[in-house]
Amino acid sequence: MVKVIKSESKSGTVEKIKGGFGKVADTFKGKTKRNLIILGAIALIVGAVFLNWVLFKDDAKPYEPNDPSGNVTDGDNNQADNPDDSESYFAMAQLNRTNAYDTAYNTLLAVTTSSNATEEAKEEAFKEITTLASNKQAEANIETLIKAKGFEECVAVISDGHIDIVVKSEGLAANQRAQIQEIVLKQADIAPTNVTIIEKAG
Repeated sequence: MVKVIKSESKSGTVEKIKGGFGKVADTFKGKTKRNLIILGAIALIVGAVFLNWVLFKDDAKPYEPNDPSGNVTDGDNNQADNPDDSESYFAMAQLNRTNAYDTAYNTLLAVTTSSNATEEAKEEAFKEITTLASNKQAEANIETLIKAKGFEECVAVISDGHIDIVVKSEGLAANQRAQIQEIVLKQADIAPTNVTIIEKAG
């Protein structure tokens, strides 16, 4: 016995094809939306780091090595004369860094618990959270050890394999710079070429 299969009309077939494309489009839209969540979180972290860098760059000067005569190069143009300004600077820098970390952490945590996020996005968010925690601990250790070397104030920010360090100093000697670089290498495994030391007058 021959079984006859009834073919669909052309209009019905077209409608099915349209429906199929619609589902594919919806899938891509869903993935795009979920991917934008993680991209937004990463952008937020980058923005937070940039905010700290802007804060550091204002009213501070990069370390300049000793001149041939043995005197530390002076940079009075970017140094504050008021000790209260210096204390306020470090307090504000630490507060802004803490706020930036908290905001980034909360945003990434929201991605890990979102029903709209893909598993890949959640995994990436978990990695970023781990990196944030690791950097935060390394920064705290570095600041503590630098202060133990005699510096009154210090703030460190790690970002993408680089570290910016602001120290309260009237002029860094070569051996002090070397000490800071050694601390960073041991605590964060960051080479001296990726260490930027910025002086802030007290």
